[in-house]
Amino acid sequence: MTGFDSKQPRKRRQIGETIDPKKSIAIYCEGQTEKIYFQELKKYYRITNVNIIPIVLSEQGNALTLTQNAVDRKNENPNFDEYWIVIDKDDTEFPIFEKAINLAKEKQISSAYSIQAFEFWFILHFQYSHDKMERTDYSKKLNNYLKHYSYGKSKNELEKVCTEILPLTKIGIKNAKQGLSYFEENEISLKDRESLTLVFEVIESILKGSNDI
Repeated sequence: MTGFDSKQPRKRRQIGETIDPKKSIAIYCEGQTEKIYFQELKKYYRITNVNIIPIVLSEQGNALTLTQNAVDRKNENPNFDEYWIVIDKDDTEFPIFEKAINLAKEKQISSAYSIQAFEFWFILHFQYSHDKMERTDYSKKLNNYLKHYSYGKSKNELEKVCTEILPLTKIGIKNAKQGLSYFEENEISLKDRESLTLVFEVIESILKGSNDI
């Protein structure tokens, strides 16, 4: 990838002009929250050089059964450039959660997991934390930060919340990276890494080369 030369003006695409995607990314999601977020991310950053396909696996099952589902889906459609699974640990027992991560790695699916849940990624757009945070407290935390909307699970509510979260993506990435570094530098095992999210890794892959992040 060539670096961006600030001296060269960006070529502006004309309205209606389309380009062929440079890469395609399949993102297997645990539920509608993740799917809506990635759809809004694509719209907000006007991503045209990456074909993002968020695919809802199921809102039922633990991390391992969802990962097995993702493997089956990948086998059915092996033509994407990248495969990601966005899963939560939730109440999954650690040995099962670890099996899910190892299975994904074995099948060349990157894991953007969260401990405990995906909404921790949203919280990191407003604050840094690596402390244990119960997912039952996520909504309350988010509502303390959101200025114009209340956090909810409906499509309309999530789309509105994304309007406040997406402009802060750079902060979210910074805080998530800092949290991962904390656990790594202190040699804390995955079993004891809470709270943590690797969602930033799939975001960086999507926005790679973007001048907006």
